[in-house]
Amino acid sequence: MRRYKTYPLLSWVFGMAGLFLLFPAGAALMNGGSSPSNRWIFMLGLPLALSVVLLLNHLTELRKQDFYWMTGVGVIIFISMLFTNNFDLHANFANMLFIGVLTIFCLYWAISHKVGLYALLGVVALNAILIMQQNHMTDLNPEKARCYQIKMFKNWLTNKQIILMKTLMLI
Repeated sequence: MRRYKTYPLLSWVFGMAGLFLLFPAGAALMNGGSSPSNRWIFMLGLPLALSVVLLLNHLTELRKQDFYWMTGVGVIIFISMLFTNNFDLHANFANMLFIGVLTIFCLYWAISHKVGLYALLGVVALNAILIMQQNHMTDLNPEKARCYQIKMFKNWLTNKQIILMKTLMLI
């Protein structure tokens, strides 16, 4: 947001998104006038990706002050995530903290070395792997899965077998 005059469209998009996140009526408006859920945030993926491309194109123009801001915002995010998880250090957000610190380090390293950009690509791949492992590892084990589809199917099948047996006994 520091260079809001250079990229006014991105500034407007992120500024309005911030306002709509603060006010439920704005979130309801962005959600098609229905409930104030935040599903519309998925649409911010494109402007966020464009801003990342712009950041990487202007990487040599970043100053130490920018990295201080990135680190400060990261610390605020870490504290808020710690607060929302009741100060449980064993929560699932430790991977995100590690990826955030690694990203800032790779950006700082990429200013002086081109290898830092390749390392940043590796961090993106590592992030995808960690998120997939963290969120979907239990889906492979039906006993630990959060969804009830297998249990519901077994219950449905048992009920159908009981109904079939009762029907056959009546005939």
